[in-house]
Amino acid sequence: ESECTALSAAAYETAATRGGRKAAAVVGLAAGELLLGRARRMLRAHGALSADPSSGQASELAECCRCAIASLHTVTRLQGEEAEDPSDAQATAWYNIACVHGLAREAELAAQALQSCIACLPKRERGPWLAEASADDDLAYVRDHSSLQVVLVCRPGRK
Repeated sequence: ESECTALSAAAYETAATRGGRKAAAVVGLAAGELLLGRARRMLRAHGALSADPSSGQASELAECCRCAIASLHTVTRLQGEEAEDPSDAQATAWYNIACVHGLAREAELAAQALQSCIACLPKRERGPWLAEASADDDLAYVRDHSSLQVVLVCRPGRK
C-alpha cells in the first residue's frame, strides 16, 4: 500500500502542474486525503505506534503525515481567483491538516489549522464544521486539549 500511495501522490502532483489553479486545488485535496487515509489505516493496523521515532512504523507514519500536509498546503497557498476553486477547497484543506495533526497528537498545530479552516468560512457556515470537528475521530487524541477547546466552543456570531 505504501508504494501505491507514493505512486498515486506522484501522479497527482504531475496532474496538478498541468491544469492550472482548479486542478491544483482538486489534486491537492485528493492527494492529501489519500495520504490522510493511509495514516488512519496505519494507526488502525498498528494501534498506538511506538514513541520511538527510529521505529519503521513511526517514521513511515510521520512521513505519510508530512506528505499529506504538504499536499494540502498546496491548496491553502493558492493565489488568484477563488471562484475557480472547488467549493470550500481551502477550508477543507485546513480541516484535513487539523485531522493530520490530530492523528499525530499535535494539539497546538491541530488547533491552529482548525482555526484557519473556520476563518475561511462565512459565519453562517461555521456551526456544522465545528460540530463535525467536535465528533471527528481524527481529532480524538487532542480534542480535550485547551487550545482545541477554544476553537471548538466558538459558534457563529461569537468571536
